[in-house]
Amino acid sequence: MFFVCSVVYLQIGRVSAVDRDSEQFSGFEYKLQSSSELFSIDSDTGEITAKVSLDREERSIHRLVVVASDLRAPAMSSTADVSVQV
Repeated sequence: MFFVCSVVYLQIGRVSAVDRDSEQFSGFEYKLQSSSELFSIDSDTGEITAKVSLDREERSIHRLVVVASDLRAPAMSSTADVSVQV
């Protein structure tokens, strides 16, 4: 007997950044400020996903800090606080 184990990532939301200083430039890289066993973020799209099932009884609110950096040199960055309510 074989069991196939698949990981299903639940999309939580998406963050986006805008460079108001330069209309020509709109490329950003996204990352979580601290590594997380529960959440991940797509560095290109800013899509935040849960890597595991979240249990409301264990923890009802999760707080993340997302860093958005532009792709210029030297890179400029900004942070956003994200709350995930289960």
